[in-house]
Amino acid sequence: MKHKICLFAIVILSACTVKTTHKTVNKIKFSNKVISDSLLAKIPSIKYSRFELNSNSNQKIEQRYIKLTQNQIDFFFTFKEQKKLNDFMEFKTYFLGKKQLSKDKQAIFLICDADYMGIYLYCAIINQTGKLIGKFNPAYLEVDADYSINGKGEFVNDSTYRFTEVDFQYIDDNHKKATQDSLIRIFHITPKQIQIMKETKFPTDTIREEENLIN
Repeated sequence: MKHKICLFAIVILSACTVKTTHKTVNKIKFSNKVISDSLLAKIPSIKYSRFELNSNSNQKIEQRYIKLTQNQIDFFFTFKEQKKLNDFMEFKTYFLGKKQLSKDKQAIFLICDADYMGIYLYCAIINQTGKLIGKFNPAYLEVDADYSINGKGEFVNDSTYRFTEVDFQYIDDNHKKATQDSLIRIFHITPKQIQIMKETKFPTDTIREEENLIN
């Protein structure tokens, strides 16, 4: 009788162990209290690797994407970053998509419409436990009457992003003379941090439109 009771207890214990293990295996990675499993399921997956914004990127943005709540904004943006954006104009941020870079890191893309300041794309890197590793701007666009700043880039692989920026600015009232600065920046992305591995700045070009010359 004692042997039967012991055997029965072992069977129950084994069943509980299997059930607990099963729950752990099925848990969705990259989620947390703020970025829930259900929210991740609603954010569309991105297959493309190149990112560039244009003047139409923020059209019908409210209908196309999920807007971040204040808790989600606090998770992705520091108080200092939020204050900088709010100093100019109330900004609106939406989930553009997600892209799994490897088994241990996932990118979540946020598009920020900062009104006249411009349109900014953020790439937030999340590890398997849902921790925010860091973020960077894979693309942005600022356009005014006298200048434009266009940043764009592409993933070379799961851990490398190649970013280029062109800064164009008129330096006279007649818009006949301008300067153009450009740079290339290489980001290295790991499950622990995001680093700028290399940055190359090119000499300033002076553009004279009436002569159609670039110095």
